Amino acid sequence: MTNLEEITSIAAFLAATQWKWNQSSIEAILASMGWQQHDSLPYRDDYSRFKNFEASVYKEDHSPYQIEIDIEVYLDVDELDARQFENKIDEFKDKFFRTTEAIANSLGKPNFSDSFAASGFPDDQDAVYLTLWNLNTARLMLQLKNEGREIPIRLTLVVASISL
Repeated sequence: MTNLEEITSIAAFLAATQWKWNQSSIEAILASMGWQQHDSLPYRDDYSRFKNFEASVYKEDHSPYQIEIDIEVYLDVDELDARQFENKIDEFKDKFFRTTEAIANSLGKPNFSDSFAASGFPDDQDAVYLTLWNLNTARLMLQLKNEGREIPIRLTLVVASISL
């Protein structure tokens, strides 16, 4: 896992940024952080910064509305038996809660932190657990994602527009 200091630093930078949800602004912000685009699809542009650090900019009608930064990804879920899978999920939950605490120590108390089943979970997000900080021009979130047994387990930082 990327160290908590680095994640907290990235979260603080993202929180301090005045987000303008247009392509050139998003590209400039990511470039200032060292990300370089390596792939483009109609609905998503992918960037990389370091070997294990990927970012995806999600778009609707060519307009960006969300950036997802992978902090940690476990790809080999299909090689785990049921018990190992549950242990891996527990390991990621622990990382999620430790990372939430570290970011909260820097940014302050989040506006929301709970599972997808909790009241107040953002309707436009897809995660198992989510912590949300409302910013002036965006929403900053830490998310634990696992969309299915065959899909990688991911811990991500997400910056999303205030409204779609």
